[in-house]
Amino acid sequence: MWGSAGGQEFQKLRKAFHRVGISGEEFRALNSAAGMQEGLERDRQRVVAAFSMYKRELGNHEPFNDQSVQRLMAGLVKAESEGLCGRVDVNGQTVTALMCYLDTRGRAAREEFRANMHRLGQSVKHDPIAFNIDVEFQYQPVDSQRLLQWAARFGKQEEVVSALARLHFEEQASVTKRATITQAAKEAGLDTQALEHFLASEELVGEIWQSYGDTINKHGIHAIPLFIFNGRTTNGGPFRDGSNAAVSVQGSADVDTFVQAFEEILRRQESLEQSSKPFLRAGSKVQICDLQKSQDLNGLRGICEKWLDESGRWQVLVQGVSGSKLLKPANLDLLKTHVDDSD
Repeated sequence: MWGSAGGQEFQKLRKAFHRVGISGEEFRALNSAAGMQEGLERDRQRVVAAFSMYKRELGNHEPFNDQSVQRLMAGLVKAESEGLCGRVDVNGQTVTALMCYLDTRGRAAREEFRANMHRLGQSVKHDPIAFNIDVEFQYQPVDSQRLLQWAARFGKQEEVVSALARLHFEEQASVTKRATITQAAKEAGLDTQALEHFLASEELVGEIWQSYGDTINKHGIHAIPLFIFNGRTTNGGPFRDGSNAAVSVQGSADVDTFVQAFEEILRRQESLEQSSKPFLRAGSKVQICDLQKSQDLNGLRGICEKWLDESGRWQVLVQGVSGSKLLKPANLDLLKTHVDDSD
């Protein structure tokens, strides 16, 4: 059972309550409907904070609000009224209402996830993916991430990640296991002995953990994969300067959601073309404006050579300046007249 006394989810919840300052004895008192009601009345803020922390650890970043509290209490009352509590589990622990609630919620969430993954796999028309989620996983598979970074040194990241995905999601060979990691490297044509030597070291361990922290705390990404789409007029997303808004889509989204994202990007581009500020194209004559760091370029004229999607900037050949400059659209005014080389 997910919610059994020795279960992973129950232990996570107990740790969350410990981190907000609720003792083990106090936590045990919250395992019944009456005890939870008393705890909420006595210290609602800390109880809610603990459940919110627990949900975040499961990848659910929706707030634990009043409706969540109502569902919790209803679940505890139901477990007690249906006689699900009081029996002894396989670990010799007495099953509580809170354990039953976690078990019911966990099973429902897992079945929903299973159905979503099946639909996602079958939506791949040319070669459907037979997702099987009954496989051991970790939220931070450090060695798998180390393998991907190591494989990049040999230009083999794509091959390795494809092998890992198939082994984990279709063949139930968990990416948390060293054997799976080694098999993926072997299929990608990498030296498995060299890999074993690398994994036995501490190389990149700190960097991977730093990356996990930065993903959440610095970039605000709480679920992966996450796709960030920028058009010709935006440079948004967590890894760019954020000018204008990018369109983001979770990797588990359906085909229609991705289509809507592309349509939104196209709509924005068409809207800009029709706006009062004319749309820039390769060959457009422009005048530089509003630069803060390189103010000496303000007022100079040039020609847009090409658009660079990766940086969200135009490459501009500026008169009287050696080499081209990379400039944002906001710093370029379209000239209706030709650039006069004599200016």
